[in-house]
Amino acid sequence: MLAHISLKKRPLGGALAALMLAGLLTAPALAAETEAPKPAEQPTFTEALWTFLLDADYLPIPWPHAETWQRKIDLSRVFGELKFEIAGYEINLTPTKHTVFLWLSALLCLVLFIPASKKYDEKHVPSSRGANFLEALVLFIRNDMAIANIGKKEGLRYVPFLLTVFFLILFMNLLSLIPYGTAATANLAVTGALAFASFIVIQIAGMRAHGTVGYWTGLVPSGVPWFLYPIMIPIEIMGLFTKPFALTVRLFANMTAGKVVIFSLIGLIFLFETAAVSPISVAFTLFIMVLKLFVSFLQAFIFTMLTSLFIGMASHDH
Repeated sequence: MLAHISLKKRPLGGALAALMLAGLLTAPALAAETEAPKPAEQPTFTEALWTFLLDADYLPIPWPHAETWQRKIDLSRVFGELKFEIAGYEINLTPTKHTVFLWLSALLCLVLFIPASKKYDEKHVPSSRGANFLEALVLFIRNDMAIANIGKKEGLRYVPFLLTVFFLILFMNLLSLIPYGTAATANLAVTGALAFASFIVIQIAGMRAHGTVGYWTGLVPSGVPWFLYPIMIPIEIMGLFTKPFALTVRLFANMTAGKVVIFSLIGLIFLFETAAVSPISVAFTLFIMVLKLFVSFLQAFIFTMLTSLFIGMASHDH
């Protein structure tokens, strides 16, 4: 019943819109700075690897009649070039490949949760297997993350945000497993935007619990001698930013590493220029793909769990 309340009366739209906006503002900028090298007629292994890893201003689609078995949708033609200058610096907001998959992940959240919130009978019991599965995940995040780490009273307040973070990251990770898919979470701009949203919520939670003045003056634990304040204050302020930094790098590094391993295993066939290694290469690739399916859930869980822990640490006294 409480899961039903979380699904139906605590919509994910507000937090989801904030995360989408943050990703939209940051992902294209990173793509402009780290543009993938233009592949030659016969790209080297390194060039192909960078093209596979980095963001791009096009969307590849399968096309059997093309020379490379794919065609590219120029996103600047679809959405137009959204560029402007501020104080001499060019700001590029043109959607990129990772931005599109970020939008698809947000759309999946809406497509799954809006119908699921309506599949309850008069006793607030889910009437379909899909709604039942989603309710199990909601109950897990509510009970074992929000309430366990933040508290029963304040924890329910942050359940919608934690649900949004978990499912948005999960769907972005899972979309990388489909053909021609990519992991938007393998982009520092995307993971940084998610961590920034968590950082804002953590500070708001601390100020709600202790008051604005009480939260900032209470960064240094009570009982610390006054002569240690010049050392403790910079350390505590630095600690505020190491938390989102850890969230950013951990998610980015794990998802990027999976892409590198998969591409490297497939690349062995072309590196040795023989089909003799293909059985071993394909077998290991399938194993890594299954492992990456588990990692997709694991990384969404870790990011959400750490966010709830940091909210709880900010809300409670030292």
